[in-house]
Amino acid sequence: MEDPRISLFPSIYYRPIKPNDLDRLEQIHRDIFPIKYESEFFQCVVNGVDIISWAAVDRSRPDHHCDELIGFVTARGVYLHVIAHNNAAICLYKRLMFRCVRRFHGFYLIK
Repeated sequence: MEDPRISLFPSIYYRPIKPNDLDRLEQIHRDIFPIKYESEFFQCVVNGVDIISWAAVDRSRPDHHCDELIGFVTARGVYLHVIAHNNAAICLYKRLMFRCVRRFHGFYLIK
């Protein structure tokens, strides 16, 4: 059964991420990404240390949930990961002016 208080037309806004978003940020990240990040990363995000971060919130949500984090955008730079034998992707990234800054040997484990 649907909750009639939840709008079918969300009002998504962006605001700076705050330290009290930490738990929700970590939960969303765990739900979305298959890679576990260190807690230091999340501390940097919510405290604005070397990372630009914005919180996505749905202002149409009822009660005190209208400022609850529902998504996020973070940027330190644009980094691309590509497995070493994916030559087509590597060539594309080079044509788009990306450069290799580091190689992680054994980063991807494919069974």
